[in-house]
Amino acid sequence: MWGPGALLQGGLAFNPLYGVGITSLIAIHEAGHVLACKFYGISSEAPVFGGAFAYIKHDVPVDAYKAAMVALAGPVVGSLGALSYAGVGYYMDSPILMDLGGTGLVLNFMNLLPIRPLDGGSIVRAISPALTVGFAGASCVGVGALAVSGYTSDVSLLNTALLYTEIGLVVGLGSIAAYNIIKKTEVLPNKYFRIGFKRKAGLFAAYVASIAAMIAAFGFCRENSKDNLDFKQAEKLKEQGKLDEAEPLYRSALEVRERVFGVEHKKTLLYVSVLGLLLEEQGKMEEAEPLYRRVLEVGERVFGVEHENTLNSVGNLGRLLWKQGKIEEAEKLYRRVLEVRERVLGVEHEVTLIYVSILGLLLKKQGKFDEAEPLIRRVLEGRERVLGVEHEVTLIDVSILGLLLKKQGKFDEAEPLIG
Repeated sequence: MWGPGALLQGGLAFNPLYGVGITSLIAIHEAGHVLACKFYGISSEAPVFGGAFAYIKHDVPVDAYKAAMVALAGPVVGSLGALSYAGVGYYMDSPILMDLGGTGLVLNFMNLLPIRPLDGGSIVRAISPALTVGFAGASCVGVGALAVSGYTSDVSLLNTALLYTEIGLVVGLGSIAAYNIIKKTEVLPNKYFRIGFKRKAGLFAAYVASIAAMIAAFGFCRENSKDNLDFKQAEKLKEQGKLDEAEPLYRSALEVRERVFGVEHKKTLLYVSVLGLLLEEQGKMEEAEPLYRRVLEVGERVFGVEHENTLNSVGNLGRLLWKQGKIEEAEKLYRRVLEVRERVLGVEHEVTLIYVSILGLLLKKQGKFDEAEPLIRRVLEGRERVLGVEHEVTLIDVSILGLLLKKQGKFDEAEPLIG
């Protein structure tokens, strides 16, 4: 069984028990191969563990069908072992066991890739040797696509390195498999592959069903992981207005996310933001501020300073600073967001006008009436043009402008606006 990323993560990024658990799951996987060998009367030796790899030595089966069944037994038994870890973790409320179950399912799924010497390669070769090259290429493309997807854009350096290591191994194994098939370095008699249509169809159905079952089981593990369960419970409590009861659950969910995904993963940052919003709603501004700053700092570095997530983080921090009375710093943040919104969305876009309005009100709060007035007039003009002069939002902007003019002593202009 192949699982270098999980082993390294177990030893470097997680609790050492995690690495022990992964090793035990690999042993369960190999036990599946041993049991299948005994069932089909194939002589085999005890599993050999070599760093990130494990394998068993056994005699060559009499035909491709038995070879495929021995190969399939490893991921099937291994997945059952992983699912048992997840089940025990679910009932014992153990995030480590839940994580182990999910990771074990992923590793067994990866071993079903149709690339020799992975188990999937033996299965697909029994179904049709000609498919092995095509399937191996498709697997390399699919796993390679993972590298350029959103998954790798926001994970920690360690997890990114491990992922690329695994991708490199898959591509390397696929290349070796293609070479061996083209050069016919492993020559087996034609009768070895003559296992009949029914057996081939059965293998194909079992292969597809195993993959589907692993994906479904992984979905169960992810959906019922401690961070998801705590988060859902916290959301319910928040909806009921029980903010103090929701807070420890949000914190618990965040701790799990930080351990499983890393402190810079977008899934972790989402929970950081949610906890910050809760603390802000509770009036715990001093506790919320470092969380907002953390999300912004990582967002700027990972996503870029003009990414939508980053701009939202800037807005959240600006709002919090305004509430804390840190008006000058809040003003700088809102000007920054507005500059990007105007350039990217346009000066008349609704989102742009929202930030124009916020900045205008912030300047008004500081007594900078002359700077605030053109911004508030600009918002009013945009509202009248888009929403109409009698829309309730437009009328609110009319009142805001009227009150500002009154503070400036422009009573003749203010009177028709505020009555």
